[in-house]
Amino acid sequence: MNGTRLHDGVSLVALGFALYAVLVYGPSLPMAAGASLATLLFSTALIMMRPPPWLGWRRFELLDALEVFGQMVAYGAVIWAAALIVRLLRQQRAIVRERRAGVERDRRHLAQIAVAEERTRIARDCTTSSPTRCR
Repeated sequence: MNGTRLHDGVSLVALGFALYAVLVYGPSLPMAAGASLATLLFSTALIMMRPPPWLGWRRFELLDALEVFGQMVAYGAVIWAAALIVRLLRQQRAIVRERRAGVERDRRHLAQIAVAEERTRIARDCTTSSPTRCR
């Protein structure tokens, strides 16, 4: 760590956490894609504008920026793949929980219907047979 400047590795780790969090916890996949693209562009600009310790501020050159952006996209693709797997697994677990809850509700409802039908059958038998037998 050189003063207040962050090391490139620490910047990459922070970028990785940001991309992961945006994709896994974002409300929708298109919003996460847009936020991730903005994060990649911003991090590319930061890396390009950050001067090496032995030089002063450097000019922004397009070819260098494209090279750094390509590296950021490659790094981001690995993070995206891992985060996308986690997001899909979370969505699948939520769907399974909802289905289990629906099956449980249906089971309880069918049990209530069966009890009501049995009570109706007993009541019908009592009214058609002798009243002393149903007491």
